[in-house]
Amino acid sequence: MYYLPKWLLCVGWASLLWCGGCAAPSSSNTSPQKSAKEVKAVNLQVKVVKVEKRPFRVEMLSNGKILAGEKSRLQFQQSGVIEKMMVSNGSLVSKGQLIASLNSEYQQVALQQAQYQVQKAEEILNRLVLEFGGNDRDTNSVKPRLLRDLKIRAGYYDAIANLKLAQLNYDKTILLAPFSGIIADLTLHRFNHVSQGEAICTLLSTHNRLAEAYLLETELRAVAINQPARIILGTLEPKTYQGYVSTVNPIINEEGLAKVQVQVNQPDLALVEGMSVQVIFDSFIPNQVVVPKRAIVDRSGKKIIFTYSAGRAKWNEVKILYENSEEMAVEGIAPEDQIIVEGQLNLAPDAAVELAE
Repeated sequence: MYYLPKWLLCVGWASLLWCGGCAAPSSSNTSPQKSAKEVKAVNLQVKVVKVEKRPFRVEMLSNGKILAGEKSRLQFQQSGVIEKMMVSNGSLVSKGQLIASLNSEYQQVALQQAQYQVQKAEEILNRLVLEFGGNDRDTNSVKPRLLRDLKIRAGYYDAIANLKLAQLNYDKTILLAPFSGIIADLTLHRFNHVSQGEAICTLLSTHNRLAEAYLLETELRAVAINQPARIILGTLEPKTYQGYVSTVNPIINEEGLAKVQVQVNQPDLALVEGMSVQVIFDSFIPNQVVVPKRAIVDRSGKKIIFTYSAGRAKWNEVKILYENSEEMAVEGIAPEDQIIVEGQLNLAPDAAVELAE
């Protein structure tokens, strides 16, 4: 019997142990592989509007200024010292309201004298009527021709004329508002002396405002009386007023401009005399294909509008005919087409799209 060396036995046992560690794992210890999920492509969502064929509004923009439709420099028709001043700059007044008055002692005395003269003439006239067979205090009891002669003899006509003159002189000491408005440019105050014809303030109407602007000779042809216009007040919060063309001055100045006035429909106190505004004149061109400006996409200098058809975005190169602040009139698409106005900026021609809810 042969015996193997101890070192050979050790090598054999090591080989067996190594082979056992390299054995393939049992299939019962492995988990089944998961199948890949199909990923469904999501189409771009877009919003559409229908193309309209209608008159297109063309805008002509001009800078202008606000004017009062009624403006008056108020002044006394005679000189004197101001006794009462009832207003200040910015005061709102109504038609017929007292603005100021002069010291009128002399005028009041003259008015009283004239009234006495009329009463005296009436007494003389009554006595004459009685002398000629008439009734007491009844001027109609004598014939009209005789009554006229009796009035002349009594000095009645002269007394009435002197009374009217005295009343006019007294009225000149009182300054009343000729129309409703706001007071501006007040220069005189109580106890100041004022000369005849010297203006003490300016009255500006508040219910009547005009916007005065200038248009080029070529633009003037597109403007007509009663044509709609808009007035934009450029404050921190811009405000727009509606109006219409009220006058067109038929003279072109040296700069090639014509003056046009626009009546403001519903003015308010925010529109101050001399204020700068923008005036937009609207004219209309019939039978135009009108689209919103936001539908236009610029691709390499070309103006593109995408239309929607059966789930696809169709590429349409268009020509812009007219434009205003919100819309464009174009050629290249047809009325009733559905044009994409949102989601079209990165679209490719014939891209698959879905309508957004």
